[in-house]
Amino acid sequence: MPARKPSSTHPRRADLGAATDSFFEKLEPERREAALLLRDVVRKAAPDAAEAIKWGMPVFSLGGLLCYIAARKGCVTLGFYEAGTSLSDPDGLLEGTGKRMRHVNVARKSDVRRALFAKWVREAAAINRRSAR
Repeated sequence: MPARKPSSTHPRRADLGAATDSFFEKLEPERREAALLLRDVVRKAAPDAAEAIKWGMPVFSLGGLLCYIAARKGCVTLGFYEAGTSLSDPDGLLEGTGKRMRHVNVARKSDVRRALFAKWVREAAAINRRSAR
């Protein structure tokens, strides 16, 4: 299948594939702290994941789309792509109604549950690796 060309209604974003530092620098302090902590969690849990701007936010890829960090009004979102519905979530923290994607919102740095979120990233990475075979 040939690559899809950007259309006039959906032009290619100028920041596609860019380094993510500028995304974090633009956030106000409270959300920046939470977002940077989430980035640290992802980087440590999946050190081989590639990190770049896609769709205007940091997206991590490892054997496919792994997870993303998005800034929303009043919170920061850590979201998972294909593996979202397969993650262990006994506390019911993951939100979403799509076929596979799930996310968690954090309002501040203190809301980041490092161990749990790292576990989710590792689980999603393992699922992606198995799917890529």
